[in-house]
Amino acid sequence: MIIGIIGQGFVGTAIREGLKNFYPVSVFDIKEDICPKENYHSLAAIVENCEIIFQCLPTPMKKSGECDLSIVRESLENVEFLAKKYRKKPILVIKSTVPPGTCESLNKEFKNITIVFSPEFLTEANSIEDFKNQSRIIIGGEKEPTIKVKQVLYRCFPHIPIVRTEFKTAEMVKYFTNNFLSTKVLFANEMYQVCLKLNIDYD
Repeated sequence: MIIGIIGQGFVGTAIREGLKNFYPVSVFDIKEDICPKENYHSLAAIVENCEIIFQCLPTPMKKSGECDLSIVRESLENVEFLAKKYRKKPILVIKSTVPPGTCESLNKEFKNITIVFSPEFLTEANSIEDFKNQSRIIIGGEKEPTIKVKQVLYRCFPHIPIVRTEFKTAEMVKYFTNNFLSTKVLFANEMYQVCLKLNIDYD
């Protein structure tokens, strides 16, 4: 099985490095120069040859605070077009942070793609090691495709809990984790400021 990866930012790179010793990996990014030459393939080749594709694209925040899904949607439209052309129906694993309900809606909209959601819990500075040493894997979606994705990842991470659940639950796990980590950072910063005022060492 060849694993496809769309996007070679810190998430896509981590997935490439984490899976390359277990599966042949094909990657695509609109910035071809950031992709390893030995792994780079056109998007058409990935859709034609890969049963499972990880989509690792940004969802930047709009001024309103909402996720901008335009990059994710444009990629899905391109994959949908190619899947129809080659008469394929790949499983596309979305790694982007998206509002709860997004992937279920997209899965109904795009008829030539089966969408699964699997949140990432990586730090940008240590993304590769974080991916290789993750404490849990969450896979949200319908039964059959989530089982297939679980089987693929279990080969790489046989000792890590892999939890299959529904779309919205998996999407909420990502938001909950982000909020929890943000709270920890804010609390640590407040404690640091208090220690400075009291002239107490903060370690």
